[in-house]
Amino acid sequence: MMAKEQSHSPGSGSEHAPDESMDPSSQSERGAEYLELEVPEEVLRHLDETRQECERLREQAARARADYANLNRRSEEAIGRARDEGVNEVFRRLLPVLDDLDRALAQASPAAGDGGLAAGVRLIREELRRIGDMMGLREVRPSRGAEFDANAHQALIRQAAPGQPPGTVVDVMQVGYERGGAVLRPAAVSVAAPPDDSQDECCDG
Repeated sequence: MMAKEQSHSPGSGSEHAPDESMDPSSQSERGAEYLELEVPEEVLRHLDETRQECERLREQAARARADYANLNRRSEEAIGRARDEGVNEVFRRLLPVLDDLDRALAQASPAAGDGGLAAGVRLIREELRRIGDMMGLREVRPSRGAEFDANAHQALIRQAAPGQPPGTVVDVMQVGYERGGAVLRPAAVSVAAPPDDSQDECCDG
């Protein structure tokens, strides 16, 4: 049996005229017509003012963060300086005690040896120096012939020192101390006088 041939009439089946509703370009054009709306000038001006205000607030927040960071840094530095000055003041008050212990040990009888009172004084002195070393306390003890430094030394006398340049340290009369670059007590020294000076004379430092 032969299949009946189907007839195709114009406008039927897949050969019908294209539907514009299915054309993407046509849809885009019609969509653009709807999007092309006129925005009032007042709304545009308000949007521009809002953008400017947001930028101003953003810059203000950045400055506030920078100011806070600087304030925090300055506060930490001030606290550190105050702490160091407090420690330095404690050591300034302890220096005469160290001097007294040194004088006591210097006058102790050699026959006493390491026992008795001299041993106790020595232990106290060593413990104080250990604490000082741990906290950064350092002696200022210039060597003979060192250049006199008015920031770290105090000249008590000028004396003749043959063969030694004038203005140099002859002897240390009292050891000085410093901590962290701050001179707690200058070293008391005698200074070489010029050759024409015939006798010792006092200095103001």
